[in-house]
Amino acid sequence: MKPKQPTFCVPLDEKRRTQLQQQLSNEIAKLERSLEQIKASRKNVDFSMIQSYKELIASREQMLKSIGLSVNRDYR
Repeated sequence: MKPKQPTFCVPLDEKRRTQLQQQLSNEIAKLERSLEQIKASRKNVDFSMIQSYKELIASREQMLKSIGLSVNRDYR
């Protein structure tokens, strides 16, 4: 059986949670725009690059979810 990974929690006040939500939402928006540009270029499409962008977006969405937040489309 795989040992359980330790979980580290850092308490966040409301201001810091809002800042983190804004930062991660902005990063997600930037990554999504870049991903769309890569897909639209249709020249030498690098599928590993596309997958990397999808994973970067998913990891940031997971970070938000883990602290009880979602992507805030207002920050985009």
